[in-house]
Amino acid sequence: MPSDPRTHRRFRKAKALMFETKGYLCHLCGHEGIPGLMEADHIVPLQDLPGQVPHPDALAPAHGARYRLRDGRVLDKTCPTCGKACNQNRGAKDLGVFLAASETEDDGDAYAPPLEW
Repeated sequence: MPSDPRTHRRFRKAKALMFETKGYLCHLCGHEGIPGLMEADHIVPLQDLPGQVPHPDALAPAHGARYRLRDGRVLDKTCPTCGKACNQNRGAKDLGVFLAASETEDDGDAYAPPLEW
């Protein structure tokens, strides 16, 4: 079974260069993020192009989600301004389709899930 390409050194280097060149402004909600709590969103989802080579131009900064760690602590990578889990909400949706839907939708399900899981 192949390993996750997002854990490879090449991806980590591309992600670091992406943040260095593009900053920490979430490309999905437009709010500023906190360094260390942002994720790299694949502009073309891995599902649509599974063999894509990590490159800073193929990535964009995005807010993550709320994660419960194994020791019970919570790592909150959601947007500090609007509370959205931008990268998780987009998932493998086409970027244009996601942005168009988020402008017309009532953001009812756009927020991070509650921590009662």
